[in-house]
Amino acid sequence: MAAKLGQKKKGQKVKKPVQPVNDIEKDSNVVLTKTPEEVNVKRDKAKGAEKSNTGFFAFFRKFDTIAMSCFIAIILAGVVVIGAYVNTMYINSPWDSPVAVDGDKVKVEYVGSYGNYYDKEGAVIFDTNIESVNDSDCIKGISYVDKNKFEYLEFEVGGTTVIKGFSDAVIGDEINWTSRVKIDPADGYGDATKYAFSTTNTFNIGGIMSLEEFNDYASVSLKASDFTNGNQTVTMPVGLDAVVASASNGNVTYSYIVSDLNELKTSGELKDTKVDENVQFKVTGVTSTTFTVEYDRVDDTLRMYKCIVNHGGVETEVLVNDFDQKDTFKYKILDGSDNEEQKGEYLYFYIKIIDINGYAGA
Repeated sequence: MAAKLGQKKKGQKVKKPVQPVNDIEKDSNVVLTKTPEEVNVKRDKAKGAEKSNTGFFAFFRKFDTIAMSCFIAIILAGVVVIGAYVNTMYINSPWDSPVAVDGDKVKVEYVGSYGNYYDKEGAVIFDTNIESVNDSDCIKGISYVDKNKFEYLEFEVGGTTVIKGFSDAVIGDEINWTSRVKIDPADGYGDATKYAFSTTNTFNIGGIMSLEEFNDYASVSLKASDFTNGNQTVTMPVGLDAVVASASNGNVTYSYIVSDLNELKTSGELKDTKVDENVQFKVTGVTSTTFTVEYDRVDDTLRMYKCIVNHGGVETEVLVNDFDQKDTFKYKILDGSDNEEQKGEYLYFYIKIIDINGYAGA
């Protein structure tokens, strides 16, 4: 149940405000002298002195009516100031706003990244609802989509709208509190199997698959009728052309153009892959049945790239991670989900709570 104005929720863990530090030294009637004996005499005298000879009552005897009036005015002013402070800090304290607990509806600003927090070296941003971050020069992931509309993210704490680690991060926080949280893949978008990746890959010159599979793989829309007048030439995902021919039972065969492969091998020309313009390759070897390519990256600031590898004897589109770490490359197979880039990665979030249950009116 949401907290009412000025109330705390039952069982809430509230982050305590920083209390003001009182740096005013208190007066003492004990005056330290050179010898311990003199110190003890002074201390005993201060403790046993009659009220008529100290403090408040001595003040009354010493000063006249005008001074007394000023003193009373100062006291009253002090009471007003102290009363206002107590009211602000403890009776109607701004710290008495609700804290986020399970079941609350919250609105937040956020930046999601992997590799590091968005404003740290090595970070790759995959999502945000903050305009200044969207428009910044921060490195964005390959799945990042620039936005032209910015709204607070609203979700129920403990619900299923956002990933568990994100929801858990705001529990116990108040309005305007910010959090930085590192989320394990299991509490993020799930784990992903990663395989060793070599910058050198060898592919079969030809292959066979169903027309449907080929269309999906090569991102084309061939129909059986397209082969009525002959074969078709298609640019394959790796970035090289292949001749596609109709086969029986709804299958098609494809064959890379050997003359093109040999020409590229001789020239050493770099070619762009079809799936990611940030990855280039050159043909380094050609046989009667295979050809070999060697990959290189164009933009070495990124942490992840799309690539085509020979996975279990099949050309497979994958995401290569840490392509800038020599001999430690890994790849994970694309699964077609919206968050395939973040799968298997530790996620870093910056989160700021804007509103809890309409308390701030945001």
